[in-house]
Amino acid sequence: MTSNEGFHIAPIVIAVTLAVAVPTAAHSQNRGVWLPALQGFAPLLADPHEIRLAAGFAWTDLFEAGKVPAERPAFSIGDPDDMDRDLQGVVSLGGTLPLWASSEDPDNTVVVSIQAGVSARFRLEEPSRDYAASDWTVALPVAWIRPPVSLRARILHRSAHLGDELIHNNGIRRIEFAHEAIDVLVAYDVAGAARVYGGSTWIFRSITQQEMVLSGRDPGLRDNAAVQVGFDAAWPLSDDGRLAALAGFDFQAASRTEWASQLSAAAGLGASGPGGGLRLLLRYYRGPSPLGEFFLTDETFWMLEAVVTH
Repeated sequence: MTSNEGFHIAPIVIAVTLAVAVPTAAHSQNRGVWLPALQGFAPLLADPHEIRLAAGFAWTDLFEAGKVPAERPAFSIGDPDDMDRDLQGVVSLGGTLPLWASSEDPDNTVVVSIQAGVSARFRLEEPSRDYAASDWTVALPVAWIRPPVSLRARILHRSAHLGDELIHNNGIRRIEFAHEAIDVLVAYDVAGAARVYGGSTWIFRSITQQEMVLSGRDPGLRDNAAVQVGFDAAWPLSDDGRLAALAGFDFQAASRTEWASQLSAAAGLGASGPGGGLRLLLRYYRGPSPLGEFFLTDETFWMLEAVVTH
């Protein structure tokens, strides 16, 4: 599929999705609710790409000495002996704004929202706190909620950007990582305490696939599809349910990494109140880096993260 074909198809997909999701708005009996209090599809706990408002510390081997980057020419950073475990600050700024719901019933509704977010990393062991890289996402999700089943369909744009300090100080070459896609996830609640989910992504326009550095190194690179499965769980620790233990697991694989496994896990505590909530999570990740600028470089990290919830 060419880029122009993708742009022709995208408006059709949006129109069809909204036509299915918003039929009741035409009836005088129920015109829906604008800017509803409902949040739609609940965020995935362990997915490293989930849009969220959070900050944390990651201990990563992304720049470990001896690694040969597959997405760009080889490079080195600082003292090789110091790169086996790099301390990085991680800041995620983003959220989901529900625009319209077909009803105020949380057990039977369609919610149309808009999402935007950025996740950035900074090398804290450097005196200048070097900006390493960031990933940006903008999406239009449509969620259908009818417990125990929920569904989210999104049209989205993702892009990645390399930090200026890595470019200027280490001569690392930036690559073009960006795509537009449609992803669909279906989730099923189990006994009110856990949720299993699965879905896939169709990438209809990929700039990454056209990247000259990559096409020269691997003419067979394809960036057109991905799959995802996982689960979330919460166990109340207080009678009012405001304190809970949390755990989740997420598996992803994409054609651009030749379907290499991306494994993520998260566990911790969550507290909630009338004005929102806070989660303190320990995260583990192993697989091709979730950072778009290093998507063909294997990475393992542990992260301690605080996440703000609504």
